[in-house]
Amino acid sequence: ARDTRQTMPTRLLVAHGEGELIFFVARHPRTSDPMMLGRRADSAILEVHRHVPPKAAKASWLVAGLEQVVQDGALYLATPIDPLLLLLPLLERARGGASSLKRESSAGLYKPLSEAFG
Repeated sequence: ARDTRQTMPTRLLVAHGEGELIFFVARHPRTSDPMMLGRRADSAILEVHRHVPPKAAKASWLVAGLEQVVQDGALYLATPIDPLLLLLPLLERARGGASSLKRESSAGLYKPLSEAFG
């Protein structure tokens, strides 16, 4: 079997808690834009935010444990989120969509869980 893993450049990530993160992309519940998430072994879900310094500022990081300089001056922050946040679009769709007319006529009415995911 061929190893298909790609080597990623080193980045500086500040995360809540300990342990390895498995990264994945999901849709933001409000905007439907892609958002980067990480999952730890203890099932915690972290949202990854990227802070980029202004173009005029030259920035890099000296990482002591790796004894190398990370030339990309971006800082990645991983903050915990409630996993239920990711289910909101599914619940809204199961309720009958996002239009205000439907929302008013079926306020509080949800389908059984088996129909929502079936």
